[in-house]
Amino acid sequence: MVERGGRLAVKKLSFVRKSEHKIKTERRPMKKLIAGMDLHSNNVVIGLMDVDGKRVAHQKVECKLSQVLKFLAPYRKRLEQIGVESTYNWYWLVDGLQALKYPAALAALRCLHKRRSPED
Repeated sequence: MVERGGRLAVKKLSFVRKSEHKIKTERRPMKKLIAGMDLHSNNVVIGLMDVDGKRVAHQKVECKLSQVLKFLAPYRKRLEQIGVESTYNWYWLVDGLQALKYPAALAALRCLHKRRSPED
């Protein structure tokens, strides 16, 4: 800028095209997620955590595949595994998720916990 008689005047304008002014941005890789589902007779409690064990999201939804899918949709590409815990009535959920190529498996609670012996 140049001062002329108490006023400022622009000496030269320069415009930069977007193609000439490239900013490199590095994206961090998104962490994989693991989902756990506790299936009850009238609702499903869903919890999502990353591979470091940090809770990402959780919600209680109706026992409808459409409701479960609606909750999981934003996380689909990052889902590494879905474990469904249920004593009965699990087939519609696991079968439905597997049919849509979600990595779902039935998790039998009795197999997940190590039984304590009297000496522990």
